[in-house]
Amino acid sequence: MKNITQSPRSVSHRTLLFRSVRRRARFFLLILSLLVGFQSFALHPLKLSVVDITYEDKKLKVKFKLFVEDMDAVMGQYTKKPFTLVKFAEKDIDATTQKQIAAYMSEKFSIKINNMPLKFIFKKAYLDQAMLFTDYAVVFVEFETKWSLSTTIKTIEMINSVMFEVVPEQKNMANIHIGKVDQVFQFGNEENTPTQKANF
Repeated sequence: MKNITQSPRSVSHRTLLFRSVRRRARFFLLILSLLVGFQSFALHPLKLSVVDITYEDKKLKVKFKLFVEDMDAVMGQYTKKPFTLVKFAEKDIDATTQKQIAAYMSEKFSIKINNMPLKFIFKKAYLDQAMLFTDYAVVFVEFETKWSLSTTIKTIEMINSVMFEVVPEQKNMANIHIGKVDQVFQFGNEENTPTQKANF
């Protein structure tokens, strides 16, 4: 019988794969628990935002998914004027509103990699038109910045306090997929955790 010896490289790959699956499982269980916990609400049951940070075409791309109802509330407070996204049904969000959303999000969200702040460029905000007149109406907000995968990531620090000033029970999730880095951050208003950091 032949002795089969696994190379350190294959073991390392399996370890990374296991960690990735484990993180995704924790994220799924958290979302499931939130769904159960908030299912009795008359409006959308989750006070939650999700942001995906991915690498594509030599850029880091940031894509937020936020509930329209919560965005209206926070932007009304931010601009000190009545604010509603429903008026953009069947059309693009206008330039003035886009700038207002970009300014607010830039104040509430930031990333440092290896202790260096990243400078993101706002791309656009747009509605999921198919869901607009439901309790789960969402708005997407996108940013991006140039990035090289040759950079070794040692630390990632993120601030995400989006909606915290108007939604006491707000929770924000961040899914980070950059090369070999696969990380999930959780931010909670009630837990007073607007900042998270991971070492690699």
